[in-house]
Amino acid sequence: MLNNQNEIMYTSKGSGETYLYEPHFYKNSQNGNVIIVCQQAFEYFFGGEAFLLEKRKIKYLGNLDIEPNDERKKLTDILKIQESNKEITFTFDADSLVLKPGSEDIVIRNNNAKYIYDQHSLTLHQ
Repeated sequence: MLNNQNEIMYTSKGSGETYLYEPHFYKNSQNGNVIIVCQQAFEYFFGGEAFLLEKRKIKYLGNLDIEPNDERKKLTDILKIQESNKEITFTFDADSLVLKPGSEDIVIRNNNAKYIYDQHSLTLHQ
């Protein structure tokens, strides 16, 4: 991430040999925070990495290792984000989902599956 003087403010860890590492920005109109989800793909989509931009600092939240069970859509097409004082919740607008896409491809019914970042770690709840 660069500031307006073109100075490096944040450098993430490498994303390997992915074909796509596409940032999507979600701004919270209440507090000005920005959640950044970088959609990842090879020939197929395989989740995304989440970051929080707060007060001009970036924090890595974790990996969203999930995709919709519909090859025409990707994670960022179905993603919904809610932020409270203590948590950031990532939910998905899809009937079924694929956990660990590209490695294990575990298809599940979406019964309120969500990732929750609790100020310490990002975990899947299903």
